[in-house]
Amino acid sequence: MKPCSARINPAILAELDRLAGAWIATRECAKAEETSRRALVIRERLLGPMHADLIPSIETLAYAQFGQKKYAEAEPGYKRLLALWAFSTGDPAHPTVAVTLDKMAVFYRAQDRWDEGTEAAEKANAFRALFLANGLSQEATARQGHGDKKEAVRLFTQALRVLDESRPEHEQLRQQLEKNQAELAIEVKPPPRKAGTKK
Repeated sequence: MKPCSARINPAILAELDRLAGAWIATRECAKAEETSRRALVIRERLLGPMHADLIPSIETLAYAQFGQKKYAEAEPGYKRLLALWAFSTGDPAHPTVAVTLDKMAVFYRAQDRWDEGTEAAEKANAFRALFLANGLSQEATARQGHGDKKEAVRLFTQALRVLDESRPEHEQLRQQLEKNQAELAIEVKPPPRKAGTKK
């Protein structure tokens, strides 16, 4: 009889991932579920329950269960996947979190759970908007530092247009952008003309 440690040999993980992917590609979801579950058990024993390296196994497992319409089993996997991305990136609004929310929106809508699907999709879009607004804000700050204040104002304004006043996750950045925009607008405003001077 082989020792227990042989069953958790990390050397087989790459092969299990490849095999699970092949089963998914050929729509053999039951086999993909079994293979990804085995990989997940090995990873959890080696790494614990909250490690970024668990993500491939959890994602494949949830997708394989979804493919078999095992919705009750797949849902905790998708929720765990969401939590792991937020934990591993250190940012609950990271773009990979948005991508996972997109997958959850499809998952919920396949079950006619439209409200939950819409909530996931709207949150995903809110995170993407936040990511874009942050990028525009960083570029505005760079332009401001280079002395191009008019372009900085334009970029801050563009960043504000991306954000939604109804989304609580946008509020902090909105306030900062409005402050930056107001300060710059004063700086770039032309000085008033003296009386009697020509236009």
